[in-house]
Amino acid sequence: MTDTKTAWDDVANSLTTLGQRVKAHFDDVVGERPFDRRGVDEALAELRATLDRAYSAAGQAAKDPTVRESASKIGSSFVEALSSSLIDLGQRLKKLRQ
Repeated sequence: MTDTKTAWDDVANSLTTLGQRVKAHFDDVVGERPFDRRGVDEALAELRATLDRAYSAAGQAAKDPTVRESASKIGSSFVEALSSSLIDLGQRLKKLRQ
């Protein structure tokens, strides 16, 4: 079993990679559109459209096999890190009792 620090580093690295992939999907859908401040109605329409695009990006990211695989790996990394942490805690508690 990996040591605790390495296990949590793996979780952090996996989350970073997944975040970058989801952001790439978001950027593809939303793009860089300047905000138009001509009126409240236009601003609300822009916000609504942006939220629709963000929702579409999240849907696309969820369908992306690479994103799904990354999320699965993160789950495994998290379980490994948590397991390692609990084992370390158990060993420390045993030492304290002795």
